[in-house]
Amino acid sequence: DAEALVRRYFDLEDPTAVEPIGLELKLEATVGRATVRGIIDRLERDREGRLVVSDYKTGRAPHPNYQAQRMAGVNLYALMVAEHYGELPARVQLLHLQEPVAIVAHTSEQQARGVERKTEAVWDAIGTACQRGEFRPRVSKLCDWWSFHGPDGNYFDMSGEISVKSNTQGTVTILSELPSRIEVW
Repeated sequence: DAEALVRRYFDLEDPTAVEPIGLELKLEATVGRATVRGIIDRLERDREGRLVVSDYKTGRAPHPNYQAQRMAGVNLYALMVAEHYGELPARVQLLHLQEPVAIVAHTSEQQARGVERKTEAVWDAIGTACQRGEFRPRVSKLCDWWSFHGPDGNYFDMSGEISVKSNTQGTVTILSELPSRIEVW
């Protein structure tokens, strides 16, 4: 319930101690060879004047074994902020309102280079898939909710139903027969 989440927010931090410089901040940046876009929930300055990227989450916090992979989005946001502001944020944080708990990670130039390399690798994999027209699903237990099952209970391979369009700016738009449209920048 929304009211409970708001109450838990106040348990998590004192809003008077937060110095936001951007809320729902829309950014676009070039990371390696890829152009990425995102909306940062909150960009702020901490008490020492350093940048901090905060992302609110309404679900439960991940088990400690999975926290690092859940930080991928805010780590990418940190790179985007560095490109726009010329300063790498000192830390990134996920603020889980359900518990409430904050998962905080400090950033470094080495970590930022790793995020950039991984972003380039994902971009290259998307480009290769577009060239080959291969978009194979990665089937897992999480797919059980998906309604696209064949008569034998197997998952449909949507690769034959997806068409790819690309423009000269490096934007790839994947359109399918499905009612949704997926854009990858």
